[in-house]
Amino acid sequence: MVIFFIYASIVMICLMSCQVYYLLPNKSSFDKIVFRLLLVMLFHVSFAAIFIDIVKGYQYVDRGAPLGLLYGPILYFAFMAYEDKKPKVKTVFLHFTPFLIFLGIYFYFLTSEVFRVNFSKTYYFVLYSSFGLSWMIYPIFIMFKGRGLDIAMSNIKRIFYFSIILLLVLAAFILPLISAQFLTQIRNTSQLSTITIYMIMLFGAIIIYNYLLKELVDRKTVHSEFDFLNRPFPMVEAENLILE
Repeated sequence: MVIFFIYASIVMICLMSCQVYYLLPNKSSFDKIVFRLLLVMLFHVSFAAIFIDIVKGYQYVDRGAPLGLLYGPILYFAFMAYEDKKPKVKTVFLHFTPFLIFLGIYFYFLTSEVFRVNFSKTYYFVLYSSFGLSWMIYPIFIMFKGRGLDIAMSNIKRIFYFSIILLLVLAAFILPLISAQFLTQIRNTSQLSTITIYMIMLFGAIIIYNYLLKELVDRKTVHSEFDFLNRPFPMVEAENLILE
């Protein structure tokens, strides 16, 4: 029951964030990447809710999906947008190559029952280890790359800092967990791990919503101030003085 509440909360906050995004004036490249992250999160949690908890017997469809490999590259390209750098197509392809490779293996994993029976344990270990490494390497890289940023926390910097923390927490959680399950073959922690991962995703959705809402208020305020300055001042007509 708890996990359904978490799923519903993430979906609701993502939809609210999408609405705020559409109301946002003068959308920047960073805003557009944040919106793409929202779409990934919305698809991810809906996918998980369907195949883990709604449709029984198909948990492997969600657990084998390589969606976790999208978050690190998205964070990296958001950082590039923050620095006003436009990535080349080659760079985009390079950073999403692990996802594309695992996506191909994932389709084979879904269609081949023999592969699932014989190699699912190895596949899960390699996949979730890749998740953990991605969630660790990208935040650390961005932390070192952004050392020169000002200490004063703007709205964009705040979302970066919290995103980095959340991904590092996920990495610190998933790497020991998948190693322990691979070595000891313990599977009774799957429900707890699912709740933990999607609770962290819920915090991420709240952070994004908070960012978009603050940006909407700030930009609407600035826009209103400019409208006021550009508005022509009313002309006061001189009264006709009647001399008696």
